[in-house]
Amino acid sequence: MTMVSVLGQRVARRVGRVQVCVVLSFTGCVALLALAYVEEHGWHIVLPIYFLSTLQHCSRPLRKSILMDFVPKSRRARVN
Repeated sequence: MTMVSVLGQRVARRVGRVQVCVVLSFTGCVALLALAYVEEHGWHIVLPIYFLSTLQHCSRPLRKSILMDFVPKSRRARVN
């Protein structure tokens, strides 16, 4: 997850933070739904889908930076 977070931050410099957050979150949600419908398959199918479902958590640093752009410095401790 750390590698994808760092990669996401680098891609966000070129594409945009919001766009990267949307793509990572959407991919993670689709993989989580796929994981719910995979029945009685081996670990070689379930494990990659599980790792794809964790992509939605990799956008947390980007979402936090977007939030902090709109919160005044005097109130950041309350929001954080």
